[in-house]
Amino acid sequence: MTLHQSTVLKGVALLFMLYLHLFMSLENVALCHTCIEVDGIPLIILLTRLTNPVPFYIMLSGYGLYVSYSNGRKNNIKRVYKLYIHYWITIAVFVTLGCWVVGGSGYPGNLGILLGNLSGISHSYNNETWFLFPYVLLVLSSTFIFRLFDRMNPVILLFFSVVLYLTTALIRHFYLDYVITHMWIYHPIRFFNLLFPFIIGMMICKYGLILKIRTIYKGKFFFLILVICLLRLCISTGIFNPLYAGIFILLFVQLRLPGWLDNFLFCVGKRSTSMWLIHSYFCFYLFHDFIYGAYYPILIYALLFICSYISAMVIDSINVRINKVLASVNR
Repeated sequence: MTLHQSTVLKGVALLFMLYLHLFMSLENVALCHTCIEVDGIPLIILLTRLTNPVPFYIMLSGYGLYVSYSNGRKNNIKRVYKLYIHYWITIAVFVTLGCWVVGGSGYPGNLGILLGNLSGISHSYNNETWFLFPYVLLVLSSTFIFRLFDRMNPVILLFFSVVLYLTTALIRHFYLDYVITHMWIYHPIRFFNLLFPFIIGMMICKYGLILKIRTIYKGKFFFLILVICLLRLCISTGIFNPLYAGIFILLFVQLRLPGWLDNFLFCVGKRSTSMWLIHSYFCFYLFHDFIYGAYYPILIYALLFICSYISAMVIDSINVRINKVLASVNR
């Protein structure tokens, strides 16, 4: 998988993320015009089964980090440092905006709330950034994971990651209220839950599965994507999301996309980090009524995309300038 293809897939995952967060709840879908239902469930809610983005991002990270590891890059402190700079910029912009829109009671809150959110340990400002801290833990431990993977039987490591994935999923299911209110257990559970898709991404890279799939299933990739999407629509539980994401990535990367679509997804992928960190401020926390005021799902989606993309351009511009300043200081 090339860097371009990885960025395109990040664009796909980001589009999935916007759709999932807009239409995953009946409460928000009730604000939309819906005309198609399946067994009493609005179709736009059923389609969210196809759009869980986290396994996509984690697998792409596992793939990319293993490429870096194989090329001799084993220290990811700088990667984490840059991610936090990026994250802090979004907090500075949107928490300041939040103080004006909703008042100081929620933004920035007391010092403990501020520090918790700045570290990523807490995500009370923006619940959709829950993914940040467990991801940082994965990045920092990735070299150890890869060394372990290279020394162990990969089947055994994969088996243990599946066991951890299922165990943590069961704990979250039965003890959700306790888990989400106790960060000391929340983040380890999230970490081990994400380890399975991370290892899948690593295995896709190490064993050249993309090339092997291309050799076996010549020219049938779009049809196979439709098949796995239909199968995923029939399964209500999200327990199979990592498998769905892994198969989707292996097949999608084989497609020859039209130039305009490839360019569009690549542009979205380049902005995906900023759009992930800021989109929910628009659709949930600060401008909920404005976004859902568009009424029709396609207009709601387009409005959120436009607001998020334009804001991401601003955030990315600030991020580039700050990183240039920091780089000159550190010389």
